[in-house]
Amino acid sequence: LITGEVYDDATGLPLGGAAVRAVVNGIERTTTTDPRGRFAIPSAAGMAAIRVTHGGYTVADRRVVVPDRGAVEIVDARLTPTAPAVTRGWRCRR
Repeated sequence: LITGEVYDDATGLPLGGAAVRAVVNGIERTTTTDPRGRFAIPSAAGMAAIRVTHGGYTVADRRVVVPDRGAVEIVDARLTPTAPAVTRGWRCRR
């Protein structure tokens, strides 16, 4: 079992609705964080590649070893808000 929490790095508040993907031994599992930023993904033992994403934030990648015997590996991530896109227009004079 892989568990963890995801936070907004700017505010320190939990980040609900973040997508969490874990790949262990070629098997991919996904979930989303709850309103308190928490998640849990069932997992076999082995090296896990974890990716946490949320619209408007940077991506967090982690690698952890999930031990045998159903142990829990805790993964915490802080996502930084990305700068909003700046749109510049042209103004035509007549």
